[in-house]
Amino acid sequence: MPDELLDPARAPRQFVHEKCGATSRMPDDMVAGYLVNPHRYNDWAYCSKCDGFVPHRECRWTETNEPLDAYFGRLKASVPAPAAAAWLAYAAAPVLTAAGAGIGYLAGGGYGLWVGLLAGLGLGLLLLIARLIGLR
Repeated sequence: MPDELLDPARAPRQFVHEKCGATSRMPDDMVAGYLVNPHRYNDWAYCSKCDGFVPHRECRWTETNEPLDAYFGRLKASVPAPAAAAWLAYAAAPVLTAAGAGIGYLAGGGYGLWVGLLAGLGLGLLLLIARLIGLR
C-alpha cells in the first residue's frame, strides 16, 4: 500500500455518498484511529445528509475517487487482525447464567430463579456457539 495512504496528514477525509450526493468528512481522530487499526472499525460511514450510517460500498473518497470499501479492504489486508480474546466466549455462559439466576430470583423468587438461570444459560450458549462458528 502506498505510504501516502497510511500517513494521517495525507489520508483521505471527505467522501461522497453516491445515493444522495452529499459530501461528508471523517473526523481527524477517526482517520488516525483507522490508520493504526483498521480492524477496529465496521463497514459503515456516517452520511451527514442521510443523517445515518451508510455502507462503505455506497461511498467514494473525493480526494482519490476510490470507493471506501476498496480503500478499507486494502488497509485491513495490510495489517494483521488483532488476536481475539477466545476466553471471553467461554466465560460468557457461566457469567450470564449466574446473572440471569440473580436477576430472575430478584424479579420472581424461586420460580424466577430458574427462568433467569435458563435464559442466562441460553444466551451464554448462543454466544459460545457464535464464537465457535467464527462470528466475531
